[in-house]
Amino acid sequence: MNPETFPPAHGIPMELLTERGLHQAFLEVVEDSRREGLPVVIDREGTVAELMPDQLGSEVQFARERIAELTAEIQERARLQQLLKAPREPFSGTSEHLKSMPPWAGEATADEIIREDRDSRD
Repeated sequence: MNPETFPPAHGIPMELLTERGLHQAFLEVVEDSRREGLPVVIDREGTVAELMPDQLGSEVQFARERIAELTAEIQERARLQQLLKAPREPFSGTSEHLKSMPPWAGEATADEIIREDRDSRD
């Protein structure tokens, strides 16, 4: 199973893939700006700033760490989905199950208890 492809595997929320994609796109923009020698416009703590790529160390580090976290979570969810798809024994039905059980040899059955309770109120 490849969680990189679309549509994503069942059980992997689209927001995980979207957030990871946004961080990857940010890193690509920073790398392109570094190659071309152009500044990057970002929103830093509510203020729009035009910074050179080498001034974005904390943002780049955060994006890389977040990509690693999201990738690990996506891979874990994909692994769990494979476990859930393991073949299961089909339900055999209650009649076969009841036939395989030994006859009741205990105390009063529920019907007998209810009938006794109802009769005692008369």
